Amino acid sequence: IAVSNSVANDMRWIGVKRKITVIKNGIGQIDFFERTEARERMSSLIHAEIPKSAFLVGTIAELHPSKGLTYAIEAFAKLIPKNPNLYYIILGNGQEKERLLTLIGRHKLHNHVYLAGFVKDAARYLKALDLFILPSINEALGYVLLEAGLAEIPVVATRVGGIPEIIKNNETGILVASREIQGLANAIEHITKEQEQRIALGVALSHKIKNDFTLEDAVAETISLYYVDNY
Repeated sequence: IAVSNSVANDMRWIGVKRKITVIKNGIGQIDFFERTEARERMSSLIHAEIPKSAFLVGTIAELHPSKGLTYAIEAFAKLIPKNPNLYYIILGNGQEKERLLTLIGRHKLHNHVYLAGFVKDAARYLKALDLFILPSINEALGYVLLEAGLAEIPVVATRVGGIPEIIKNNETGILVASREIQGLANAIEHITKEQEQRIALGVALSHKIKNDFTLEDAVAETISLYYVDNY
């Protein structure tokens, strides 16, 4: 079972000859914190006050090289000097923590870019955000995009792996090339200025997730596959 067409193609490319079936991840309901509570809780996580007027961008990811978080921080280093109302919070832990902290320090971003660490049920905080970004270098599908979609949060993500199977450029989000700092910065800056588009992208992504990535469909397809193979 492959979670995306991209994974299935990769498996074929490396020589997997046995039957491959694509069953994309499904997602159930999430008990989101509403925006005001989510922001208050987010402030507690980072031990800093988030201004009410802040444009808050976030990522939920393991701190791993494959997630491309260094490129995101470099993008914010370009953006924040001319957009002082912009804040970026990364929820997650991992091997890149010290490297990312060093990068934040080098660019003097301590008051705008935060590593919140591991957060239990991190998806519940998504409504605190104005924008979700996923700057991955590779990604099988990007389950966090399903979570962001349920929260109706607009997304900027990289055009890698299975991500384009969720995010269609300028329809359910914005796609950029991976490792392209300026391209990522441009997309973030654009979306900060386009409120109507932000709302439209969030709503469109929500509709796609609720229609195409249901937990019920994923379970039914998996059960059907095992039933057919065994009987």
